[in-house]
Amino acid sequence: LMKTVSSVFVCVLVLFVSLSSAQNYWKVGAGIRTIIPTVNGATDYVVPVPPEDCCSAGTFVQEFDVGEIAVGNGGASAHWVRDVLNARVVAIGPDPNGKIMVLVSVEVYMLFRNDLQEYYQLVKESVGDEQYENLLFFVHAQHNHEGPDTSGLNKRPINHEYYRYMLEQMRDATLDAINSMEEAYLFFGQDQFYYGLGDVRDPLMQDSTLRILRAYRNPERTGVPIATIVNWGMHPEVTLGYSPEFPSSECLKLNPPIPNCSANGRYFTHDYPGHFSNVMDDLQGGGVSLYFNGAIGCQIGRHAPVWEITPEYPLGNGSVVPEGATIVPENFRMAYLIGRSLAQFAHDIPLINLDSPIPYGEFQYQDISFISRLTNFAFRVGFVPQTAVNPNGDPNRPLRIGNTLRPAYICEGSSPTIADCVSDNFAYAHDNVTGLPYRLGSFIETEVKFIRIGPLKLITIPGELAPELSVGLPHDFDLPSSVSKYYSEPEAHVTGQAYTMPGVVSDMIGCSLEEPCWIFGLTQDEVGYMFPLSDWKILCTASDEECREMHESGALAYPDSASGYQCKNVTDHPTASEQYYVSNFDYPTWKMLNDTCYYGQMTGKAPDHYEETNSGSWDSAQDYINAIS
Repeated sequence: LMKTVSSVFVCVLVLFVSLSSAQNYWKVGAGIRTIIPTVNGATDYVVPVPPEDCCSAGTFVQEFDVGEIAVGNGGASAHWVRDVLNARVVAIGPDPNGKIMVLVSVEVYMLFRNDLQEYYQLVKESVGDEQYENLLFFVHAQHNHEGPDTSGLNKRPINHEYYRYMLEQMRDATLDAINSMEEAYLFFGQDQFYYGLGDVRDPLMQDSTLRILRAYRNPERTGVPIATIVNWGMHPEVTLGYSPEFPSSECLKLNPPIPNCSANGRYFTHDYPGHFSNVMDDLQGGGVSLYFNGAIGCQIGRHAPVWEITPEYPLGNGSVVPEGATIVPENFRMAYLIGRSLAQFAHDIPLINLDSPIPYGEFQYQDISFISRLTNFAFRVGFVPQTAVNPNGDPNRPLRIGNTLRPAYICEGSSPTIADCVSDNFAYAHDNVTGLPYRLGSFIETEVKFIRIGPLKLITIPGELAPELSVGLPHDFDLPSSVSKYYSEPEAHVTGQAYTMPGVVSDMIGCSLEEPCWIFGLTQDEVGYMFPLSDWKILCTASDEECREMHESGALAYPDSASGYQCKNVTDHPTASEQYYVSNFDYPTWKMLNDTCYYGQMTGKAPDHYEETNSGSWDSAQDYINAIS
């Protein structure tokens, strides 16, 4: 079978390239495969739930074929399936150099760079080495909090057998897309969309731009599109923490039983992005519709009203709730309405290049790997092999984070390149303060990708980027009178001119209506939250009294925490920092500050500073901007 697929791919690719000199169109193909775990060898067990049903948990599953599977940001074992989840793929190309852009969107929580290597290998084995080198991958995890766990951050490790199945389904969807490529004409548009969208981490910013790309079979844009791709930004966590309804008899089937039986955190759903894809397919009469999240860092999510859309209470652009509209509470109906409204609004966005489809030509493509320091001690603990805490564990699997062991590096200097580093070979030691095992390497490698197709520019984010780093700050942001406009808790943050940023992506790569930029978050990797160092607070690990005294003496930036700049200086320049704090204060002060910078992200959060605890590094935003530059 693999030789047959590879031979077909070779013949098709050679034909495409030989015709490229006279070609005025692209080739596009699409594929979709379910990633729902099997029950008795099948995936057709999920009973469809009508969108009017706001509250039922879905199909009960006593046990999946592969055993227990945790929910991404939920319970240790899922037992209900509300929706069919999918991996969707679109292939565009080949360009005159034979390169094919492969866009992959998967309805799961996270996909780490090291874990994706197995997917790439599966594709490579299918198409052959030579053809594989022509594929330009953009692999996106939608950050669906209620899908099968792919992070390892749950109460139990990843189900590795399920993970392999998911990767194989992604591979098959990729082959479907490549082998179905046909003549296509590309059209794009964008508009502002606000329905349900909001922010709860100061400063209150979000990128409300909704971008759409459509591939039609003819330049007149008639018939069903081959594929539709949209890019917007909202956390898919509409029902996170929601307790759905189910027959009480289903609890009696669980073995062992769940105390105080509840479906909260124990169901799979595709949240609003899955509804978007399904509704968009229906609106256009078929095709495959992909959703890509954007810059959703710092709690960009469902933080604005969602209402029942009727002729009397129209959607508009979602920014104004019509008076008298029925507000929908947090449940599955809310997720459906966001997805449906997103599809309906995107479906009607005017296309910018109506009379001129994106011209055929070469991709402008770059990918850059870069090194970033792990400042969150919890990440170094999560990266150790399972055998570090369990002699019977798998030495080739991580304790908590990811499906495979992630390479980590011991590096020279504060801003190293890979040439300045050596692998730690997955070695670990036990910390003499906490007793926890931790990886010796304190740096990891991640990546950013850029591609331009005609006027369209696409750039990836290996994590959850604060939207102001994507699109910038409002013109009035620095005015004292604007503090109340952009902050709900200004006392917990830096404001105005003190809120400095390392750069703005849209400025750096030159974005406009005619040359729009697409920002793909959680693509190729996930290193956690990425936001400006100027607004970082690392929780003080000493006693409350000691922390206050350190602050009053001038040794600690805040009464309860160190600043990002303070900890960066301590970490980048440990010898000079120790000399400074010992000579100006005393050794105990230095020790408490150093411990704060070393363990603070793992220990807890300062008020309104949750994101620091789930970020791999206070350097990640700066390192990312440096890579783009």
